[in-house]
Amino acid sequence: MTNRLPLYMLATLLAAMGFAGCNSEKEDIATVSYSSVAVEGFSLAADDSVLANLDSVFFTIDLNNALIFNADSLPVGTDVSKLVVKVNTTSVGGVELIVPRPGMTDSVYNYLANQHDSIDFSHGPVTLRITSQDRMLTRDYRVSVNVHLIQPDSLSWNLTQQSPLPTTLTAPTVARAVEFGGKTVVVSADAAGNACVATADNPSDRWTTAYATLPAGADVMSLAAGADALYMTTASGELYTAADAAGPWTPTGALMNTVYGVAGTKVLGARLDGSVWKLVTYPASTETEAPAAFPVGETSQLLVYTTSWSDRPTAIMAGGRTADGGMTGDTWAWDGEHWACINNAKNRLPACLGPALVPYFAYKTSTNWQVSRESVILAIGGQLGLGLQARTVYISWDRGITWLRAPQSMQLPADMSIGSSQSAIVADTKISRAERPVTQWDCPYIYLIGGFTHDGKVFPDIRRAVINRLSFKPLY
Repeated sequence: MTNRLPLYMLATLLAAMGFAGCNSEKEDIATVSYSSVAVEGFSLAADDSVLANLDSVFFTIDLNNALIFNADSLPVGTDVSKLVVKVNTTSVGGVELIVPRPGMTDSVYNYLANQHDSIDFSHGPVTLRITSQDRMLTRDYRVSVNVHLIQPDSLSWNLTQQSPLPTTLTAPTVARAVEFGGKTVVVSADAAGNACVATADNPSDRWTTAYATLPAGADVMSLAAGADALYMTTASGELYTAADAAGPWTPTGALMNTVYGVAGTKVLGARLDGSVWKLVTYPASTETEAPAAFPVGETSQLLVYTTSWSDRPTAIMAGGRTADGGMTGDTWAWDGEHWACINNAKNRLPACLGPALVPYFAYKTSTNWQVSRESVILAIGGQLGLGLQARTVYISWDRGITWLRAPQSMQLPADMSIGSSQSAIVADTKISRAERPVTQWDCPYIYLIGGFTHDGKVFPDIRRAVINRLSFKPLY
């Protein structure tokens, strides 16, 4: 018996074979297209009248999407109306630059005939058209020379969209914020002893508030957070702990008149023993007498970080009041066992009370205009004296050893008030733009919460800032 395929099955099989053959042929053509009309390099010719090291600006070539662009935009105000370009190709039949002219016919430049023509990029992307040597294939590349529209490295404070201090109290006299349990927690209290706790996943989100029952004589400004517990001391120096800022608060049995913060599993603080200040921890370890220059109160918040050369966390704090009532600008570090002053004597912060230390980012630009992001610490605000707030922003590139005046682009706006003893929270905020391929990304914002105004009143608003560059839509 002879088996025969039905006609409809035979037709289907032949069609599938033909379709596969067409696909294979198209894939071969696509491969040839890339190799015969590929751009291998793109740059700008040197022109110091436009920008120093212009010929070192790096351009990304995206062959898949036919895009050419400089990911690190040129400085604000760079004139891109007369730029000579350099295009690297291999064995092509034609290279043309098609320049848009609003309201007029586009200008077309034959690059192979004259490689010194000035190209105008001021009206937007220019089309780079590559034709293969056999004249069978043509591909258009979209070339963009990006220029910043605003100063990218400015620390921008949005003073028109400030949020009020999250509290239900009519007249709070004190407020302190910490990060705890993946949330921002703000505790506020008034002169009558009423207290409120506000929590949010992000300081820019909606806050949830609740009444809080604090220990008698609670020192709200001593609020500190560990991995799984909160801590607060009282006017009499009794250290309390809680799993929820709203309470209940339980005495630990330890005595601390000052709480600096929590590093790892230890609460770091100071205790006044008669007339002598002693540096203590909870759980308790060996007590040592505080050096005369050591701050015993009104310091910055404790900033904790880890290093690759130690399995113990390192913590730093700056500023504060010493035992003799004076002010200091020194930076002190805790290595897990001991305190030490780490700052360079010539480059330290000015003597002040309660500066906010902010772990953040700053940018360095190389001679070829490539930008690198570096981790830094900013010192913002603080009190220089009675009624005098610190308005100069300082920056440390080496974790508190050397402090320098931050660039002018990172200084406070002239019309912006600043506080002292403010809590610095850095939180990622989702930024959305309806643009492809990137529509949403995380942007780390600085939030300054609580603390005091120049006249000792609770600071009424949440201040928010960001380095402009961090808010730009990524180019990938």
